[in-house]
Order: sequence, then C-alpha cells, then structure tokens
Amino acid sequence: MEKWADYLISKVSHDRNHLIKIAIRHQDTEKGVTKGTPINRLEIASDIKNGLTCITIYNSKNSWKKGHKITPSSIDSNTYLRIDRSKVTLDFLGDLPESSVMV
Repeated sequence: MEKWADYLISKVSHDRNHLIKIAIRHQDTEKGVTKGTPINRLEIASDIKNGLTCITIYNSKNSWKKGHKITPSSIDSNTYLRIDRSKVTLDFLGDLPESSVMV
C-alpha cells in the first residue's frame, strides 16, 4: 500500500474556541496504521512546519479510509489547522469522531 502521509489523525477534541485540544495521531508504516497516541495542536503544527505530512483518516469496517490533507492557515499571525482553504479563526479537520482522551 502506498504511504498516505507521515502522520494520520483519526479523532479530535476541541476547546470552547474550536481549537484542537487533543488529537489521536497514528503513523503510516509498512506494516499498516499504528495504534494512536494523543497529541496537542502545537505538535501537529510543528510537524507540518518541519515538513511532515498529516492527513485525516476514518475507521470504516475494520479498515482505514483516507481523508484530507491538514494544512496550516495563518490569519492575523495566528495559525489554524484546516482541511479546507477557508480563512476562519478556528481549526477544522472535518467530521472526525470526538476523542474522549482527557489531558
């Protein structure tokens, strides 16, 4: 299988300003998708800034389905993580399931 991206995001939770609080990140390896670990939005932004690729993924009948590429969007010197090109001051990774991981 062709590698989709360096990192894959399967779940997300947001704060009251709709910024990512916690996301579940997996790696795309030769053996498949790894078990997810919780990370914060700064780690995702740092990965992308350092040239790593991140996409969303969806669990579909015991297999993973490729989602969309996550890109940074800068507005008034703030960075937002989005899968679309909208210039809105919030993070948007589509309709990923809500993460129940607490920090």
